[in-house]
Amino acid sequence: DREFLRRLHLAGRHGTFLFDAGIQLLLPWPFLINNTIEVWDDVLGAPSRYSMLDLLVLTMLLRLLLLPRLAAVFHPLSSGNARIWARFTNQEIDTWFVVRLLLNDSVPFLLAFWAVSVLAFSYAMFVFERAYNIGVESNSALLHDSGLSTFMNCGWFIIITMSTIGYGDLSPVTRMGRIVAVVSCFAAVVLFALTVNLVLKLLTLSYSEENLLRVVDRFDAR
Repeated sequence: DREFLRRLHLAGRHGTFLFDAGIQLLLPWPFLINNTIEVWDDVLGAPSRYSMLDLLVLTMLLRLLLLPRLAAVFHPLSSGNARIWARFTNQEIDTWFVVRLLLNDSVPFLLAFWAVSVLAFSYAMFVFERAYNIGVESNSALLHDSGLSTFMNCGWFIIITMSTIGYGDLSPVTRMGRIVAVVSCFAAVVLFALTVNLVLKLLTLSYSEENLLRVVDRFDAR
């Protein structure tokens, strides 16, 4: 209604509202699930056919982007007292601020970030690389299996890829599967950087601990 639109305008949250509404509309709609989409694969020399049902379910993974906001809502910094102090320091406590804090301080949050990333990439690889029908003519089809036709194999491949080991026992053959592999590599670079930063922070001595070592060294020198 008009009152809702007025409040939305005053809050300045048009982009957030449209983003949330768009994500919620990504559903396996009944009038779309019977269709297929073909993507040409140069390696196979034939198009890969994907069911709209699988692709729409895959797009629902975009709802994972709402999890950081959920974590921010239940964080202590979202309390009223914290926001009052933030106003005195001219600092805005938003989702990005809380997420950065969690990635720098919380081991469970970073581990959950790793787990969600691996599961999401594994499912995407499973959708694009499992046994599918290929063929140039409409009346000819060939059942192809790249070795990534099970979710367990896809999970193994993503973990090995993101850990930069790369045994080479499994590899995607479709264009979309290779795109997922490339994106997972770039995501792993960011995740490893966050992991190294957190480990260094946990192993770095505090100011009081460094003072204690200086005092002990001074007495030992005497």
